[in-house]
Amino acid sequence: MKIYRLFILLSPFAILFLFSCQSKKGVDADVYCNSLQKLEDTVIIKLDSFFQSTRFRAFDTKEYFQKVTDEIDIQLLNLNKIGYFKEDSTLFHSLNLLFADIDKVLQSEGVKIVELDKSLLLDYDKQKINQLDSLESVAIEKIYNLQLRFDSVMVEFLHRYGFDVELDTTQYELKD
Repeated sequence: MKIYRLFILLSPFAILFLFSCQSKKGVDADVYCNSLQKLEDTVIIKLDSFFQSTRFRAFDTKEYFQKVTDEIDIQLLNLNKIGYFKEDSTLFHSLNLLFADIDKVLQSEGVKIVELDKSLLLDYDKQKINQLDSLESVAIEKIYNLQLRFDSVMVEFLHRYGFDVELDTTQYELKD
């Protein structure tokens, strides 16, 4: 009977201990996600600069292309320094895949964008501008879909560690 009473007295402490351990894991998972999100954001900012550089003749698109590809390499190194979250490698591998896939998009559409933008400096014509816009749209759409894939993995990761989050796929468009 005394053991039963002791168990009843210890149960609230055990529950509190379990919750504190769970919340510690949750806090750690949140910090980990934020760290990886910063790496992704840094690459996305460079990508944005690359795409914006085609809009202004004063900017060298090739230079911005090189900056974004260099940034991907830097952030891959930073990702490797951060490593896995405890034994869970899903988010690590997902961001690694995101960076690799963005690099593939840049090596296909990005190279064409740089070449087309360079040709516009020599021969400015409306057809080439339309072609450039089309290439950029394709590249941006691919990168957006890659980001959604990473974000969905992040949401699943956070669910595993006790967070109630949803993936927001809302797109905002500016209307004239």
